[in-house]
Amino acid sequence: MRVSIFAIAIGAIFAADDAAAEAPKNVAIEDAPALRDACGGVDGGLDKVARALVARRIAGLAAIDQSALVDLLRENGAPYVWPRAWVASARDEHALEAALAIWDRAEPAAGTRRCGVARARDASGSIVMAAVEVDALADLAPLAMHSHVGSWLTVDSRLLVSASAARAVLIEPGGTTRRLLSSFDAGHVLARFAPDRAGAFTVQVVADVDGGPRPVLEARIVADASPAEITSSDAVPGEKECGAQKGDAAFACILQSIRSQNHLDSLTRDARLDALARAHAHAMMTSNDVAHDAGDGDPTQRLDAAGIRATMVGENVAHAESVIGAARSLYASPSHRDNMLSRDFDRFGVAVVIAKDGSAWVVEELAGDAR
Repeated sequence: MRVSIFAIAIGAIFAADDAAAEAPKNVAIEDAPALRDACGGVDGGLDKVARALVARRIAGLAAIDQSALVDLLRENGAPYVWPRAWVASARDEHALEAALAIWDRAEPAAGTRRCGVARARDASGSIVMAAVEVDALADLAPLAMHSHVGSWLTVDSRLLVSASAARAVLIEPGGTTRRLLSSFDAGHVLARFAPDRAGAFTVQVVADVDGGPRPVLEARIVADASPAEITSSDAVPGEKECGAQKGDAAFACILQSIRSQNHLDSLTRDARLDALARAHAHAMMTSNDVAHDAGDGDPTQRLDAAGIRATMVGENVAHAESVIGAARSLYASPSHRDNMLSRDFDRFGVAVVIAKDGSAWVVEELAGDAR
């Protein structure tokens, strides 16, 4: 059985969305060596993100959501996936440092931990602290954030974890995806592409690690355009129309809308795939792990055990603060969008399981026969 890209995404729970507002840029950020010691290896790009979060807090702006947090990382050249952020204020600096340490320890490291930290004082004299953490699974060689149409760019990454395979996937202006010709040797991933039009390109490196394929790096390149010329929206196709529906129905509606907008045939919903998706969503929630194998086998093994025949199998999984949040996370990810837009699939199943904290564990099962 030939297997398509599975890949995974997390839309982490962060806070209310207010990404449109601008934070002041003249906040005096103080040095904070104790914070750096508390949260791990320092990263300059993450430091810049932490400074922006402190500035927003001092300006009284609402905390940003996960999508806007990722945008901040991309704007500051940090190519990591699945960032976490912490922002707090108090007059007692030691209490803040203790709270930061507790937050840091709450999430076990799944790679090489790196962080950015910042501290400043607001008008009342209270200390505002922010930290941004990632578990780095790969390093990316310098890659231009701005380029020109026709100029070749090299995606050169070195994995920090063991993997059996890796490749690069691209989202192009207009929303289409492209799998780049990639090489993988001894943890070194290499791919090249040349922007073929003006606009924003998102390139993602996906590696096959324990638990299944997952994104390990992501970068955004703008070709022959200024930030003001780049229009973007977190919304996914069909979000408004499908949002009135609940759970599984909403997610299924969004998937079909995504395909319709890209002039692709609708997929047939399969109750057997629904059942497999629901069982896997529960397995992920129970293990508190977003993975293609949460102790219940990988997607092909689960389909085989259920007696479902398919020559092409795909799966998207996510954990987010809401169904819409999960849909946005998957749609923004090149490898996940590539699954959604694939012509290799003709049927699907979907499940949304809501946890006690209100978050959504989501699974899309995709299947098709070779043509």
